Amino acid sequence: MNSLNKQAMKAALSQRHIFKDCITIPFTSIALSNTNSAYFNICHAQKLRTFVGTGGNNYQQSRLKHMFYINDNNICGNLFGIPFRSSSEFNELVNSVPSEWCESVTVFKVELNIDNIHLQTKRTYSMLSKMLNIIFSKLINMEKLLLLSQNHLLRRIAVREFVDFDYKDMLLELLHTMQSNQITEIHLFYYGIKLTTHLFSNNMNEEKIKINFPILKQITFDINLRHDHDLYDNENYKECLNAMKNSLNTLLKPNGLLNYTHNSYEHLLTMIKINEFLGEKFKDNKLFFEISDFCNAVKFVEDGHCSQNNDLYVALYLDDPEVVNLLSSKEYQDKRKLDLSRQKLSLLENAPKLNVTELFIVSHFDLNLPNQKIIQLRESFCLFSPFLTSLIVRNINFSLNDIGEKLAFAYPNLKKFKLFLKAFKPTYDSYDNDFFTRFTKLEVLSLACIQSKEFEYPSSLRILELNCESYHETFSGPAIEKIKQLETIKPHLSYDINCFCCKPKQSFPSCSIKYNFNKSVNCVHYKMNKDLKLFYTVNMCPVWNKWSYL
Repeated sequence: MNSLNKQAMKAALSQRHIFKDCITIPFTSIALSNTNSAYFNICHAQKLRTFVGTGGNNYQQSRLKHMFYINDNNICGNLFGIPFRSSSEFNELVNSVPSEWCESVTVFKVELNIDNIHLQTKRTYSMLSKMLNIIFSKLINMEKLLLLSQNHLLRRIAVREFVDFDYKDMLLELLHTMQSNQITEIHLFYYGIKLTTHLFSNNMNEEKIKINFPILKQITFDINLRHDHDLYDNENYKECLNAMKNSLNTLLKPNGLLNYTHNSYEHLLTMIKINEFLGEKFKDNKLFFEISDFCNAVKFVEDGHCSQNNDLYVALYLDDPEVVNLLSSKEYQDKRKLDLSRQKLSLLENAPKLNVTELFIVSHFDLNLPNQKIIQLRESFCLFSPFLTSLIVRNINFSLNDIGEKLAFAYPNLKKFKLFLKAFKPTYDSYDNDFFTRFTKLEVLSLACIQSKEFEYPSSLRILELNCESYHETFSGPAIEKIKQLETIKPHLSYDINCFCCKPKQSFPSCSIKYNFNKSVNCVHYKMNKDLKLFYTVNMCPVWNKWSYL
């Protein structure tokens, strides 16, 4: 909606059917409500219940990615989970995608997967740019673009290793030729410090980019410290810092420091130096390190290198025996391992002193531990910083119900809580109905399928996201020719089959229901339509989405 042309907008809204669409289509309603107070009151008084297909496989809104695979001057991939094998099929797919699918996209996440980067040409990148511009023209509500530069070779490389793939030609071509009047932020995700050096060496034509993206505010990226010590030394980072220091660039802004591997303490010192520099040149820089790097991380903390101006994002992987054993040091038979375990545990004890704002806890396998160890492990979830605002717990096979009060007391400022139980057969039956009411500042709550469970929620909650697997009318096999079939599916009241995910909630007058080909339904219950936009714009790019990059 072009609210700048008030006369044309007034004439259009005078037609009853147009006005009805404007107040009942979620994102159009949001745009209309921002024009004046009268429309704001009308739009926010609506109780909307929308049911829209999205394509995709096992759809979760926060993890939906679109992929372009570049191989021998040919580009294939998938869009909205539907595959295409050539540029002509891509055009057919774009023309077949319903407008409702495109209108619901505020953050467009694209994975660029390159077969052999050394064999690609500018012509290929130009073709990729044209394809992206075609889909951009359909995404009328898109505000953020996430470009993930990957290489299929990374899947064959051990986690501890690192290869600095040269994406500069591709990314510069895209940044200089892509166009959008809606995008306010572009985020680049890639491995390699050399590319960061190149971007800051005044090789990026900012004026050209600003013309192509007239309301673009920034191009953000993460400085990745994932490398093997045999392949890299600190000279690469010194060169990068010098490039940043001397750069006149105004668009590029580092978003944080990512350190995924078990690096030496010397590499953590490199991270410290970079962080100190970023604190001087850029604002709001964020520091990340994995809690699985216990020995170095403890020394890192004890040496006083953590600044109170940093937000620390901690990942706790329960599949790592080191993590589990930190609470069961009796397992160690010799004194060296016992001392090591106590040292690791001290990191948790010191954690409340640190500004840890995001905590991510995940398990990919069932933990077959004695009950006493499970109790100790659960208790450790309450040991982190009172500054915590986001807590993500995924795929654990034990209940947190008994520590609900302790969690709420430990994290009084918690605003986002994602609690996904073990896949395939999740159940919240062991949780009290009032489990979440204890979190009095909670704004966004994401759960798996609640089945017939009815929870009570705190009055502060603005968004309730339920990822439901009980819908039974969808079908498998995403394909262009099946889009029309998907559109014909009618809303199904899933609580007729003992599932309450789609059932209207007393505290949330509106609900946005999205579904895909494979029986996955994403139900977002919300209070006001501005809350829905906040969820799809901000919640698509939280820190925990970095885990989905890997």
